[in-house]
Amino acid sequence: MKQAQTDVKEMMAEIGREPGRSSLFWDFYDNHAAMLRAKGVGRFHWKDLSARVAARGLTDANGNAPDQQTTKKTWLRVCQLKAREQAARDKQQRTRNREPERGVNAEGEAAGQGGAVEQRQRELGYGGRAGHRGWRGSKPGHT
Repeated sequence: MKQAQTDVKEMMAEIGREPGRSSLFWDFYDNHAAMLRAKGVGRFHWKDLSARVAARGLTDANGNAPDQQTTKKTWLRVCQLKAREQAARDKQQRTRNREPERGVNAEGEAAGQGGAVEQRQRELGYGGRAGHRGWRGSKPGHT
C-alpha cells in the first residue's frame, strides 16, 4: 500500500513539472535544501558530484550522463529557479500584509461610518473628486 501511495505522489509531482527539464535538474530541484546543507560554506567538487549523479542514472536533457560543466550549469539553473520562486513568494506575502482589511479605511476606522478625517474633509468642502488637484477651488467661494 505504501508503494502505491509513493507512486501516486511521484506521479502528481511530475505532472506539474516543466517539460524539457532533465532528470538531473529535477533531482537537484527536489533535493536543493539537502544539497545546500551538505555543501555548507564550501564548494561542490563538480567532478565527484557528476560521477555520483551519473552512477545514480541521472541524465542531462539529451539523455547523456552529465559531465562536470553540465552538472555545474544545472545546479546554477536550479538555484536561479529557487531564488525566483522565493522572490515571488516574498512579494506575495508583502502584498498580502499590505492589503487593508475589508470594511476598514486607511485610518483604521470602519468604512461608511464617517471617520474624523472624512468628516473634516466634508466640512471643509474637500470633494475628493477624480481629477482633483488639491484644496484650491474645492472650497466654496474659492477659484
